[in-house]
Amino acid sequence: MQLKFNLSTPELVDLYVFNNWSAPWKKKSRQRIQTLIPLGLILFGAAFLLDNQYGMGAVLIIIAALWFFLYDKVYTNRLKHFAQGYYNHEINERFWAENTYHFTPSSILMENEFIKSEIQWKGIINFIENENAFWLFESLATAHIIPKRVLSDTEQENFKRLLASKLIQK
Repeated sequence: MQLKFNLSTPELVDLYVFNNWSAPWKKKSRQRIQTLIPLGLILFGAAFLLDNQYGMGAVLIIIAALWFFLYDKVYTNRLKHFAQGYYNHEINERFWAENTYHFTPSSILMENEFIKSEIQWKGIINFIENENAFWLFESLATAHIIPKRVLSDTEQENFKRLLASKLIQK
Protein backbone atom coordinates (compact mmCIF):
# COMPACT_ATOMS: atom_id res chain seq x y z
CA MET A 1 0.00 0.00 0.00
CA GLN A 2 1.35 3.41 -0.96
CA LEU A 3 -0.01 6.79 0.17
CA LYS A 4 0.94 10.36 -0.83
CA PHE A 5 -0.32 13.34 1.11
CA ASN A 6 0.45 16.66 2.75
CA LEU A 7 -0.40 17.07 6.42
CA SER A 8 -2.81 19.79 7.46
CA THR A 9 -2.65 22.14 10.44
CA PRO A 10 -5.54 20.44 12.32
CA GLU A 11 -3.78 17.05 12.13
CA LEU A 12 -0.52 18.49 13.45
CA VAL A 13 -2.32 20.47 16.14
CA ASP A 14 -4.17 17.32 17.27
CA LEU A 15 -0.86 15.49 17.56
CA TYR A 16 0.72 18.35 19.52
CA VAL A 17 -2.18 18.51 21.99
CA PHE A 18 -2.19 14.74 22.34
CA ASN A 19 1.54 14.57 23.11
CA ASN A 20 1.46 17.51 25.49
CA TRP A 21 -1.82 16.94 27.33
CA SER A 22 -4.22 14.21 26.24
CA ALA A 23 -1.90 11.22 26.00
CA PRO A 24 -2.41 8.32 28.42
CA TRP A 25 1.11 8.84 29.79
CA LYS A 26 0.10 12.40 30.79
CA LYS A 27 -2.91 11.19 32.79
CA LYS A 28 -1.30 11.51 36.24
CA SER A 29 -0.09 15.04 35.51
CA ARG A 30 -3.53 16.04 34.21
CA GLN A 31 -5.23 14.60 37.29
CA ARG A 32 -2.79 16.31 39.63
CA ILE A 33 -3.28 19.70 37.99
CA GLN A 34 -7.03 19.35 37.52
CA THR A 35 -7.82 17.88 40.94
CA LEU A 36 -5.22 18.83 43.54
CA ILE A 37 -5.14 22.55 42.79
CA PRO A 38 -8.92 23.03 43.12
CA LEU A 39 -8.90 20.80 46.20
CA GLY A 40 -6.36 23.15 47.76
CA LEU A 41 -8.49 26.16 46.82
CA ILE A 42 -11.55 24.51 48.38
CA LEU A 43 -9.63 23.89 51.61
CA PHE A 44 -8.48 27.51 51.68
CA GLY A 45 -12.04 28.61 50.93
CA ALA A 46 -13.40 26.47 53.76
CA ALA A 47 -10.83 27.95 56.13
CA PHE A 48 -11.89 31.47 55.12
CA LEU A 49 -15.57 30.55 55.50
CA LEU A 50 -14.94 29.16 58.96
CA ASP A 51 -13.05 32.31 59.84
CA ASN A 52 -15.97 34.34 58.43
CA GLN A 53 -13.74 36.94 56.77
CA TYR A 54 -14.62 39.03 53.74
CA GLY A 55 -16.55 36.34 51.86
CA MET A 56 -13.26 35.16 50.38
CA GLY A 57 -14.09 31.53 51.15
CA ALA A 58 -17.05 31.46 48.77
CA VAL A 59 -15.00 33.15 46.04
CA LEU A 60 -12.21 30.58 46.41
CA ILE A 61 -14.67 27.70 46.31
CA ILE A 62 -16.27 29.11 43.13
CA ILE A 63 -12.82 29.52 41.52
CA ALA A 64 -11.97 25.93 42.50
CA ALA A 65 -15.19 24.63 40.93
CA LEU A 66 -14.55 26.57 37.71
CA TRP A 67 -10.98 25.27 37.61
CA PHE A 68 -12.14 21.70 38.10
CA PHE A 69 -14.77 21.86 35.35
CA LEU A 70 -13.11 24.19 32.82
CA TYR A 71 -9.33 23.84 33.16
CA ASP A 72 -8.99 20.92 30.73
CA LYS A 73 -10.87 22.79 27.99
CA VAL A 74 -9.05 26.09 28.58
CA TYR A 75 -5.61 24.45 28.65
CA THR A 76 -6.34 22.36 25.55
CA ASN A 77 -7.43 25.50 23.66
CA ARG A 78 -4.26 27.29 24.75
CA LEU A 79 -2.12 24.41 23.45
CA LYS A 80 -4.06 24.36 20.16
CA HIS A 81 -3.55 28.10 19.70
CA PHE A 82 0.20 27.78 20.34
CA ALA A 83 0.52 24.78 17.99
CA GLN A 84 -1.35 26.53 15.17
CA GLY A 85 1.10 29.41 15.34
CA TYR A 86 4.06 27.05 15.53
CA TYR A 87 3.07 24.90 12.56
CA ASN A 88 1.97 27.85 10.44
CA HIS A 89 5.30 29.62 10.89
CA GLU A 90 7.36 29.66 7.68
CA ILE A 91 10.46 28.15 9.32
CA ASN A 92 8.52 24.94 9.86
CA GLU A 93 8.00 24.24 6.16
CA ARG A 94 9.18 20.64 6.62
CA PHE A 95 5.76 19.85 8.12
CA TRP A 96 4.08 20.78 4.84
CA ALA A 97 6.17 18.65 2.48
CA GLU A 98 4.36 15.98 0.49
CA ASN A 99 4.91 12.66 2.25
CA THR A 100 5.03 9.31 0.53
CA TYR A 101 4.47 6.25 2.73
CA HIS A 102 4.94 2.77 1.35
CA PHE A 103 3.82 -0.05 3.63
CA THR A 104 5.68 -3.30 2.92
CA PRO A 105 5.48 -6.64 4.73
CA SER A 106 8.69 -5.90 6.63
CA SER A 107 8.78 -2.12 7.02
CA ILE A 108 7.34 1.31 6.40
CA LEU A 109 9.19 3.51 3.92
CA MET A 110 8.65 7.25 4.37
CA GLU A 111 10.00 9.90 2.09
CA ASN A 112 9.63 13.61 1.45
CA GLU A 113 11.95 16.35 0.18
CA PHE A 114 13.69 16.54 3.57
CA ILE A 115 13.70 12.96 4.88
CA LYS A 116 14.00 9.42 3.61
CA SER A 117 13.57 6.74 6.24
CA GLU A 118 12.71 3.11 6.74
CA ILE A 119 10.97 2.02 9.91
CA GLN A 120 10.78 -1.63 10.77
CA TRP A 121 7.34 -2.74 11.95
CA LYS A 122 8.84 -3.66 15.31
CA GLY A 123 9.77 0.04 15.65
CA ILE A 124 6.09 1.01 15.86
CA ILE A 125 5.07 0.67 19.51
CA ASN A 126 1.38 1.50 19.09
CA PHE A 127 -1.21 3.04 16.83
CA ILE A 128 -4.15 5.21 17.73
CA GLU A 129 -7.11 5.99 15.54
CA ASN A 130 -9.14 9.14 16.03
CA GLU A 131 -11.84 10.70 13.89
CA ASN A 132 -9.34 12.29 11.47
CA ALA A 133 -6.24 10.13 11.33
CA PHE A 134 -4.22 7.09 12.28
CA TRP A 135 -1.19 7.84 14.44
CA LEU A 136 1.69 5.35 14.29
CA PHE A 137 3.87 5.86 17.35
CA GLU A 138 7.62 5.21 17.26
CA SER A 139 7.95 6.51 20.82
CA LEU A 140 5.75 8.27 23.34
CA ALA A 141 6.40 11.61 21.64
CA THR A 142 7.00 10.67 17.99
CA ALA A 143 4.21 9.64 15.67
CA HIS A 144 3.55 9.36 11.97
CA ILE A 145 0.16 10.79 11.03
CA ILE A 146 -1.79 9.03 8.29
CA PRO A 147 -4.86 11.18 7.54
CA LYS A 148 -8.08 9.29 6.93
CA ARG A 149 -8.97 11.76 4.18
CA VAL A 150 -6.47 10.00 1.86
CA LEU A 151 -8.12 6.61 2.35
CA SER A 152 -11.53 5.35 1.26
CA ASP A 153 -13.69 3.59 3.87
CA THR A 154 -12.59 0.18 2.55
CA GLU A 155 -8.93 1.22 2.56
CA GLN A 156 -9.29 2.47 6.14
CA GLU A 157 -10.59 -0.94 7.25
CA ASN A 158 -7.79 -2.74 5.38
CA PHE A 159 -5.22 -0.35 6.84
CA LYS A 160 -6.57 -0.94 10.35
CA ARG A 161 -6.29 -4.71 9.84
CA LEU A 162 -2.73 -4.31 8.53
CA LEU A 163 -1.70 -2.25 11.56
CA ALA A 164 -3.34 -4.65 14.00
CA SER A 165 -1.68 -7.68 12.42
CA LYS A 166 1.78 -6.08 12.33
CA LEU A 167 1.59 -4.83 15.92
CA ILE A 168 0.30 -8.16 17.26
CA GLN A 169 3.16 -10.04 15.60
CA LYS A 170 5.78 -8.15 17.64
